[in-house]
Amino acid sequence: MTTGYNKSKWREEATKLREQGISYAEIGRRLNISREWARKLASDTAIIREKVVISEDTMLTLRKVADYLNVHRNTLRRWVREGRIKASRINKRGDMRFRYDDVKSFLEENKSK
Repeated sequence: MTTGYNKSKWREEATKLREQGISYAEIGRRLNISREWARKLASDTAIIREKVVISEDTMLTLRKVADYLNVHRNTLRRWVREGRIKASRINKRGDMRFRYDDVKSFLEENKSK
């Protein structure tokens, strides 16, 4: 059914099929991808569609912000180093968290670009 790598198209299709009650194994067969990949695509969409009440002080992970901005995590890390977006380090390992308000401000500032 699919030729080449097109994650967004697979995600949409996997979500539609999952909503119809089709198993991950069957979704994988139809899209010519693994069952595990089908599960990941369908669950990613569920997280994106999930309506969550977010306050301005809500802290978001690097992965969630990168997915939301549709950029690679390393790109987001580079933007933090360059000072384009604010982030907080939360532990010795240096994991980053982003305030929702800062992400929203970043989007508004860069919307016109």
